[in-house]
Amino acid sequence: MEFNTEKYDVSILGSGPAGYFAAIKLSQLGKKVLLVEKDKIGGVCLNVGCIPTKTMIQGAKVFDEILNAEQYGITVNKPSVNSNIFVRPNNVAVQVCKNLESLLNKNNVNVVKGNAFLEDKNSISVILDNCEKQYFKSEKIIIATGSRPKLLKDINVDRKRIFTSNEVFSLGRVPKSIVIIGAGAIGAEFAYIFSTLQTKVYIIEIADQILPCEDKDISEYIARVLKRKGCEMFTSFKVEGIIQKEASLEVNVASENRQAKIESECVLVCVGRTPNIDNIGIEKLGIRCDKGYIEVNKFMQTSIKNIYAVGDVLNTPAFAHVAYHEALAASENICGVKKASGVRYDLVPKITYTEPQTATIGINQKQAEEIYGNNCKASKIYFKANAKAHTINNNEGFLKVITNKKLELLGASIVGPDASELIHQLALIKYANISLDRVKNVIFGHPTLSEIIWEISNLAAIGKTIHN
Repeated sequence: MEFNTEKYDVSILGSGPAGYFAAIKLSQLGKKVLLVEKDKIGGVCLNVGCIPTKTMIQGAKVFDEILNAEQYGITVNKPSVNSNIFVRPNNVAVQVCKNLESLLNKNNVNVVKGNAFLEDKNSISVILDNCEKQYFKSEKIIIATGSRPKLLKDINVDRKRIFTSNEVFSLGRVPKSIVIIGAGAIGAEFAYIFSTLQTKVYIIEIADQILPCEDKDISEYIARVLKRKGCEMFTSFKVEGIIQKEASLEVNVASENRQAKIESECVLVCVGRTPNIDNIGIEKLGIRCDKGYIEVNKFMQTSIKNIYAVGDVLNTPAFAHVAYHEALAASENICGVKKASGVRYDLVPKITYTEPQTATIGINQKQAEEIYGNNCKASKIYFKANAKAHTINNNEGFLKVITNKKLELLGASIVGPDASELIHQLALIKYANISLDRVKNVIFGHPTLSEIIWEISNLAAIGKTIHN
C-alpha cells in the first residue's frame, strides 16, 4: 500500500453541505484538509436538490402571478411555459457550484475526485476517475457521504417515465399528468410546481395526511390549497404496482377498503432518502450503526473517536442547515475549540416551499399537549389580519404558537407568505428563551409580514390583539 506523500490533518468523504462546510471551516481553523467527491462538488443539495428545486418553484410562482396579473391591473395575453423552465434550475445550480469551487480553492482545500473507502482509522483509498487508486493518511476523518432517494420494491425507476427527485429535472418538458408517490416536503413541493404549471397531479401518500410529520392544521391547509389547484389526493393509500403502457402508465393503488387505477404520463417517487454508507468501509472498521444510520455523540464522533460523521448519514433531520451545524460541531471538536457545543435539534426550522410556504420550529400542538397537558396553550392568528399580506396579494394562512404558562415558546407553525423567512424570528425568540410577554413590547415596522409575530405575542400574553 503506497501512500500519497502529502499527509492531511482531516480527510472528508463527500462535498455536500456537510462536507464542504466542514472543509472550509477546518481550513479556516488552520487544518490541512482533503475533500473527496465521487460526483459533482456540492452534492445533492446544490446540484439536484435544494437549489434547483427552489429555482423551479420560483419559476412556477412567477407563472402563477402572470396568470393572475389582471388583479394588479396588468393585461397579459396567453402566457405559456416552455422547456426553459427546466433549464434555469440547472444554470443556477452550475453557478452556485462554481462559486463553491472558488471558495474551496480560496480556502486551500485540496479536492480529489473519486470513490473513497475507509482503509483504517487513519487512512482512506480513493479510486480516481482514471481508475488509478491512491491512498491518503490523516489524523481525523469525516464521513459526509449524504443520501440518495429511497426506492420502492418492484418499481423500476427508468428515468424515462418513472423518476426520483434526483432525475426529475432531466424530464425537460411539463407533462400533462403526473403521479407523485409520497407527500412529504419533497413530494408536496413538486405537487405545487407541477399543478401550478397546469399538470394534472395525483398524490399518493401512505399516511393519513400529506406532510405527515407536520402539525395537522398545516397539513390540512396545504391539502386544501393543492386541491384548489386540481390535485387529487389518495391518503392512506399504497402503490401496488405500475403497468407500462405504450402511451401512459397505469398506477394501481389501494387502501384498506378501496382500490383505484390512475392513468398518468409519468411517475415521481418521493418516499424519503437512504444514507450513503454502503461500500465505504463502515463494516470493515466496525463503526457502529443503528437502523441504517451511523451512531455519533454530540460532537459527531463515531464509535471510533477520530472518525466523525455528519449530515444525512445520521438519523437526524435531513436538512442542509442541520448538516452545516453538525459539520460545525465536528470541526470545532477536532480543533479543540473551547465551548464547542453540539447541535440544538429543538431549534431546527422545518420548511416546505409550497405556496403558501410552511415552516415550523419546536414541538407542535399535539406533542405539547401530550407532554405538558393543560400547562400549555395554543394561540393562532391569520394573515388575513395582516395589511402587508394584502398589499402583496398573498394573505393565505396563519401563524400558531404554543406556549407554556410562563409564555415561553414551545413551538411555532406558520403557513403563509415568506414563512421560510419569518420562522427565524421565532427561532431567535426560542433560542434566547424570551417570553412572548416581552416580545409584545418590541416595535415592529408597519406594514410588514413580521407584524404578525407582534400581534400573536399580544394574543398569547393578554388574550387579545388589535388586528385579528
